[in-house]
Amino acid sequence: MASLTEDIASIEHKVEILINLHRKLLAENAKVVSQFDALKQQSEAMQSELAVYREKDKISQLAKEIDIDGAVQTHEVKQKLNNMVKEIDRCISLLRS
Repeated sequence: MASLTEDIASIEHKVEILINLHRKLLAENAKVVSQFDALKQQSEAMQSELAVYREKDKISQLAKEIDIDGAVQTHEVKQKLNNMVKEIDRCISLLRS
């Protein structure tokens, strides 16, 4: 009988160890998921920022190509295009809110 009691106690102990390990793994998994979500948001923000910089580069290249009457014309075109980009950025930020 003592052997059966010892076996049951041993099994209970092992089950407790497994339950504790399971809880630790659940906590670690939650932490990893949280970190993943934060990195995903950071990546999306960086992708968005990269897209903005690419658009600004395109605008700059376009302004150089449009240069008809000299530097003053190019500056005016750049200003108008930059104002358009700012307006688009404001619209995007309002949509995200």
